[in-house]
Amino acid sequence: MRYISLFLAVVAVVWGSEVEFPGPDYKFEHHNAEALKKVLDDTHKECPELTRIYSPGTSKLGEELWVIEISDNPGEHELGEPEFKYIGNMHGNEVVGREVLLVLIPYMCEAYKAGDPDMVWLIDHTRIHIMPTMNPDGYAKAYAQFSETQKVDWTNGRANADGEDLNRDFPDIDKNFFRQREKKNGRNHHLKVQNVEDDLEPETEAVINWFKSEPFVLSANLHGGDLVANYPFDTSIGDKQMYSATPDDDIFRLLALTYSANHLKMHDQVKDPNCITSDTFKDGITNGANWYPVPGGMQDFNYLRFNTFELTLELGCDKFPPAARLEEFWEDNKPALIAYMKMAHAGIKGIVVDSYGNEGIYNATISVGKITDDKRVELCGKQECGKGDFGKWNKEGYGICDKLEDWMEEDDINYRNHDVTTAQQGDYWRLLVPGAYWVTAYAPGYEPVTQICYACNPNPDGLNHEANDCSFALESVYETDDRRMELLERFLAAQRVRNEIPYQLP
Repeated sequence: MRYISLFLAVVAVVWGSEVEFPGPDYKFEHHNAEALKKVLDDTHKECPELTRIYSPGTSKLGEELWVIEISDNPGEHELGEPEFKYIGNMHGNEVVGREVLLVLIPYMCEAYKAGDPDMVWLIDHTRIHIMPTMNPDGYAKAYAQFSETQKVDWTNGRANADGEDLNRDFPDIDKNFFRQREKKNGRNHHLKVQNVEDDLEPETEAVINWFKSEPFVLSANLHGGDLVANYPFDTSIGDKQMYSATPDDDIFRLLALTYSANHLKMHDQVKDPNCITSDTFKDGITNGANWYPVPGGMQDFNYLRFNTFELTLELGCDKFPPAARLEEFWEDNKPALIAYMKMAHAGIKGIVVDSYGNEGIYNATISVGKITDDKRVELCGKQECGKGDFGKWNKEGYGICDKLEDWMEEDDINYRNHDVTTAQQGDYWRLLVPGAYWVTAYAPGYEPVTQICYACNPNPDGLNHEANDCSFALESVYETDDRRMELLERFLAAQRVRNEIPYQLP
């Protein structure tokens, strides 16, 4: 895993100016529904130009599923800018994710105002959505017990008000993918869901509609009960406990390593002495199905239905810790939360346009194949990421290796059985590990175009960089036919003119 060792060498977050938040007067405490909303409202008042508060729906008992958006243009998808989301407290009694997000939200506001270069770059180049709780009803039940006894039973408040585990409530389209995988040229993305809405819990239905509303690129679902970064697939053929790799296993492992390596304890598995689980995880990461299968989970659904790459992050063995420990959890997770958001800029991105009108093409398909022969990649001479004037290189075609295709052989390409598609304006993002890729864009009614693009880490030299540009201009097949007809007519006209002019001897 050469790319992993290279990545870990530069995985530490580079911090800018010190941000005095939370300061000495800040009180770490558990936030009930009213206190949660107050954090969002106070942050919006402090940074109105950076934030927007909204709700995609309600819980079984009618509680709003509040989201705060943090962006330099809230309420607007900016062309080429990736969309990111954090979701906390899906299991109501697992509260560490909820509480660290409620510190992260005002921290980002204060850091931006203080001019922290990392945070300014992140917010200016990423549209971030944070839902502190997906299960307010379950939390209320767990919080009631905690208020009385200062502890919470292992499962009390885990489910929603209907008693349903929300992380088993999503359509199980893994089985559909496994069937499609056996077919030659079977569908490998945006797998369809048939007639399931009536069977979904209101919280599940609300977030699915939310997922539809934005082209989310990267996501994480924050849990508790262990200390590990869990990546798809969460289940396998027959729901067996076994390693179940996605077609993007390499980038999922890299995403998981990003979080675990930046967490102060996860990578080295420094767990609480009273942790009731005995599992240990190499490098603090695990494939979900290899740990235990979870059919109907949210992270696989995100990947297979919406092309959103999502991890499930277990943030500690104590699901509902005393308030005195919340500062410790914040410090443990703070660098990891920020480093992970930056990974929305890993790989390549671009815009697919119509070559005639330069309008973005919606729902164009992007297919990739990794070029596996390192010697051939080196011949390109452009594989060193993050050195020199990055912006200038991009303008001159950095990341596009035109000469490499002269050396290409079919065996040099490892085609990836998972495509992504363009958003409404024609923009797309493809998370990839570093390397050279054979990238094809195609859409109904257009001629396909293939080019070679190079993916880099977003932090290759300790500085922040957007994903490498890999844009396409597709020519309409109708335009092509018209062009051919135009050339034919010109040729015939020239022939007619030539035949009408008498040949004259010199």
